[in-house]
Amino acid sequence: QTLTNALEALITDEIAGKTRLEAELERQEKAIVTAMRDELDLATRGIELELGRELDRSRRRIAIFARLAAHWGVSANALTLGSIVERLGSAGTNLERLRNDLRTSIAAVLRKNRRVARLVHVHSGLVNETVSTLLGVAGVDQEPGALFEARG
Repeated sequence: QTLTNALEALITDEIAGKTRLEAELERQEKAIVTAMRDELDLATRGIELELGRELDRSRRRIAIFARLAAHWGVSANALTLGSIVERLGSAGTNLERLRNDLRTSIAAVLRKNRRVARLVHVHSGLVNETVSTLLGVAGVDQEPGALFEARG
């Protein structure tokens, strides 16, 4: 029961972390669209902070899974949240709900991350096109490190 409570607390923390990460990605997206450099920097730092917290949660998850694996006499690598829920039976009802909430949170973060990545890609293309137009050359992004004649 103690391990189950620890795992539920961890998953709750994971969900909160994903919610914070999604909020920072939203903040980053708005900063990119509105060209607010300081806000973009703050959002990026917020993302880095949350990713650092993710490492701590990962260590906690590994430790809990190892203890559960030892308790059940299986390899920790064989355990998933789904298999733990199955092993717990009716005692795993709350963990199953948390597992579903975590899946939803992860999916939201992945969608937001893809959206921000596309936005960055589009902005990068616009910058390259602008530089190409201003310098009168084609394909600035095709030859990284190329030198341009500035005397025109």
